[in-house]
Amino acid sequence: MVLRHDIKELYAKLDMIINGRTVLTYSETLCGPGHSKAIFCGKKKGEHLYYEGPVTLGIKEIPQGDYTLSAKLTNQDHVIVACADFTVKNYLDYY
Repeated sequence: MVLRHDIKELYAKLDMIINGRTVLTYSETLCGPGHSKAIFCGKKKGEHLYYEGPVTLGIKEIPQGDYTLSAKLTNQDHVIVACADFTVKNYLDYY
């Protein structure tokens, strides 16, 4: 993807949505003054952004059921840099 905005700071927000209602929200700073958790921190407008690899949230168990995860990445200007919706269907029992 080609960036349309600089990434000096980057914030991730993830919402779990069941039946149209947000039931869980998770947020994390990925890039900020003095620390960076992502390889694309500091990228400039017009540069290419490419990531291939795992995405982890530190969640050991995914709740059972059908739901939607909505992810948004925003920069220091509160502009959405990337977004995605994922449909999750989990019927596994964790023992």
